[in-house]
Amino acid sequence: YRCTRQGYSASLSSPVRGTAGMAESAECSAPAKGAKRAPRQSTDRPTHFIGLKLKSEAAHKAVAELQAAMIAKHSFLERVIESHVKLHITLLVLPLGNEALIRKAKEAVQNCKSDVERVMAQLPADLQHAAPRLPMAGLDGFHPRVIYIDFDKEHTSYKLLSDLKDIVLSQLISAGVPVSSTKKFHPHCTLFKENRFRSRSSELKRAVYEEWADESLGEFWFDEIQLLEMGAPAGKFYKSLDSLALGSWPLSGDGGEGDV
Repeated sequence: YRCTRQGYSASLSSPVRGTAGMAESAECSAPAKGAKRAPRQSTDRPTHFIGLKLKSEAAHKAVAELQAAMIAKHSFLERVIESHVKLHITLLVLPLGNEALIRKAKEAVQNCKSDVERVMAQLPADLQHAAPRLPMAGLDGFHPRVIYIDFDKEHTSYKLLSDLKDIVLSQLISAGVPVSSTKKFHPHCTLFKENRFRSRSSELKRAVYEEWADESLGEFWFDEIQLLEMGAPAGKFYKSLDSLALGSWPLSGDGGEGDV
């Protein structure tokens, strides 16, 4: 529909800049009764992500015990907990609004194979006999909404995360798959997260996790890149639509314990 103000006429589809444009928009007449509105566009809404799943049973156990201890001291954390079952590292977030984009994203993941093999072959020899492992280096936060597990940034596997992210990003772009804009890449595992639409009266400040800031939680080990669907059911990991193995290793990440 169209806007009129002091003889001025412009379509809402035309770009209007400045406060004058805002005033003109405010005086636009509503569509006629019964008229159909254009459907709301949601093509930029994140729906999937490229992630690495935590495969160590020992680490899962350590994290579950840590969360229980933190909740025992700060009971409000129970309503913002992220289940240890869902522990992962996000490499990229994707707005895949239709099946065609999902299909392209799957193909892009598989097209990463040769580059992934090249990067894995460049790792030091002592790191090639088992799946990559990254020491979990205590807790930190994105205040006031998130408490997360941080990682040893000096470890070789930390740079590997960035390399894997860049490889997948390149293939997604080549395939014409949209990628949500992100800030500086900061690998982490979320422990507690306050919903952006809830009250922030229970801010997740450093004081809440201070005594556990240097807690040793073992190693995050991973063996595949996955295309995952957001919205995991309670107590379950995210639905995997496709995956690419980083190598061939025994399915044991804890010196004899099975993976998850």
